[in-house]
Amino acid sequence: MDVTIVAAPVLLCHRVRMRNILTYSGDGLEKVVTKRLADNWFEAYEKILVVPVWNNFNLIDTSTNRSVMLVGKAAETVIKESSDKVVLGKYKGKMVIGVAVTKERLARTLVEISKNGRFLDLREIGTRLKREDAGILAYARGMIHWHQSHQHCNLCGSLTKQKQGGHVRYCLNKSCGADKFPRVDPAVIMLVTYEDECGSKCLLGRNPKWPPGCYSTLAGFVEPGESIEEAVAREVKEEVGIEVFDICYLASQPWPFPSSLMLGFRAKAKTAKLTINDAELEDAQWFTRDQVIGFGAWGRSGIGYKKPRPDSIAHWLIMTWLHET
Repeated sequence: MDVTIVAAPVLLCHRVRMRNILTYSGDGLEKVVTKRLADNWFEAYEKILVVPVWNNFNLIDTSTNRSVMLVGKAAETVIKESSDKVVLGKYKGKMVIGVAVTKERLARTLVEISKNGRFLDLREIGTRLKREDAGILAYARGMIHWHQSHQHCNLCGSLTKQKQGGHVRYCLNKSCGADKFPRVDPAVIMLVTYEDECGSKCLLGRNPKWPPGCYSTLAGFVEPGESIEEAVAREVKEEVGIEVFDICYLASQPWPFPSSLMLGFRAKAKTAKLTINDAELEDAQWFTRDQVIGFGAWGRSGIGYKKPRPDSIAHWLIMTWLHET
């Protein structure tokens, strides 16, 4: 396997700056580590902003496309009715707490008191939110999902309970007592290009589960015992049967749906001949810039090719390539 890491200090600095525009990054929170890791994190309700999460949905004010953060009596009610809550950090001097809403009755009440509020799938509205709002909601969603999916110890099966501001769960079985920490699953996502006498082309594939016509960059999870560069080369080889070189890291994006960290790369193909793995992809093709420019938007009805969802790093990788001169 030919894996080449390109050293380009000037370009890398530019790319690190650019990655902050990716949706769900840059939540603007002051991560108050000493406070959130203490069990006595609680402050007066007037100093708390509560971010409610219900069935993995976030509460959004649809009239302003802003997140709804609860204060005062509403914050007190939600905190008292929930066993799963997590200190996210401080925002404009107030402690932000992500809280799981487990009762539909309470969810309906929150919608009513917020007037224009609705519990929505963050992925459907993420690009319309302010960057900080999207980041805070994604953080809350990811942490609450972790709590709700780790109610029992994976070692002995006993119940677990949270501590340290919701950033640790521990097993209640005294003979076990194992601590559990939030996990993030690293995944590589790469735009593969090929140069020939006609110019540059990019490789996009299609998952049959996606809306009709939608194509995106290749991606896959990093396996134990391999570097992220090796994961890029392996995934491309597995999915379309080609070898790549000049593997170059560009940017990363938190993707808490439910718990991934997307690591974005560019790579060059040694050949344009594809051998598509039907178990991985429904289709994969090479596209010129002019062809990709003509793609429609993700999820839009009608025939023709569609770009990946606009909140994704896949979309950013493609658009970055499109605007290169």
